Amino acid sequence: VSGPTPPPYLSDPSSPLFLGARVDMGNQVVELREDNNTRVTSRLVLGSGPDLVVRSVTAPTGLTRNSAFTAQVQLCNEGNVGVYGYAPLELIISTETSLYVPGQGQPPYTQVQVPVGGVTVSSLAVGQCTLLPVQGFVMPPASARPGQPLYLGALVDAPNSLPELLEDNNALTMASPISQVP
Repeated sequence: VSGPTPPPYLSDPSSPLFLGARVDMGNQVVELREDNNTRVTSRLVLGSGPDLVVRSVTAPTGLTRNSAFTAQVQLCNEGNVGVYGYAPLELIISTETSLYVPGQGQPPYTQVQVPVGGVTVSSLAVGQCTLLPVQGFVMPPASARPGQPLYLGALVDAPNSLPELLEDNNALTMASPISQVP
């Protein structure tokens, strides 16, 4: 099956699009079940451009406040155009298991997360991944309470200075906490 890919009429340009299929739309065929005639599959990405994606973040766990560490961040360009500019990659400590990813012109951090290290990412070809060592230090956000776990995440291109096909896949957080608020 082939067809055009215009976005739906009056759709929000920042909303994701998904590919779907439907059979027997008018219920003309008598079936045992009619509730399984529709399926939505993968997200569609329209256009041309790079797409920076944080694939993994690893670091030691059980760290104490103000201790230095080195994290390993795997970053990939899953777009259809190479990255030829520069983009910041930041390590973020958060009291939550996922990072806030700011939109264009929004403040880069919340009260539950704080930047603790970073590097600059340069050229990445289409499909290329790189493993970056990033230096950081353990510092809890201002809103952290004693005994609260601290999670480490990585966020690339927080200011959205590099136009990408998708902007909502630029962050990833480790599943296990790296520390605990003393």
